[in-house]
Amino acid sequence: MIGLPPAGLFTATGGLLLVMLLVVAKTDIDSKTIPNWATYTGVVWALLINVGQALFGTVASQQMLGAVGLSDSLIGFAALFFGLLVIFSFSGGGAGDVKLIGAIGAFMGLKNGFEAGLLSFLGCALIVMVQSLLKNGLPFRGQPAASSGVMLGEVESGASKVKTGLKAEIPLAPFFAMGVLLVLMRESSLIDFVIIGD
Repeated sequence: MIGLPPAGLFTATGGLLLVMLLVVAKTDIDSKTIPNWATYTGVVWALLINVGQALFGTVASQQMLGAVGLSDSLIGFAALFFGLLVIFSFSGGGAGDVKLIGAIGAFMGLKNGFEAGLLSFLGCALIVMVQSLLKNGLPFRGQPAASSGVMLGEVESGASKVKTGLKAEIPLAPFFAMGVLLVLMRESSLIDFVIIGD
């Protein structure tokens, strides 16, 4: 495999994860849904890879499969799934995103899955901020609302627009794909960065 270590992108885990993410990114962009069949199948594949490795594997097969270990796969799934479930229960996010991060955790384990999720949310936040700045301009252009003659009703109306803007539906699957790709590239020694120390 062109002299690169058999990890990350160049494993069964990396390939299956990227295929799943491409499918769900497309459906999330097109219909704002993440299909259950993709996320459930992803979790099953991740667990099968890690169970197979635990029962029959060698060091060489672990590198080719990209197995993280059955316990790390289960912990990654549970921690990321339930962590995002709690967050989304307060914010009103989609259940498909919760199942998707669970599948990512099952494939990548807790540390790499968490880093991929964190990169995903940082990328999404950056894009939302840039879109907001392009659409609404810079906030607080130097004049307070009272001195510029803005009435209280207009301020309240502006606040409700901001609140409505925060509830906008953003397809997160493409951002999850970006975060996972960055972590897989790092694990393949194509790029180098550290988020959580070893």
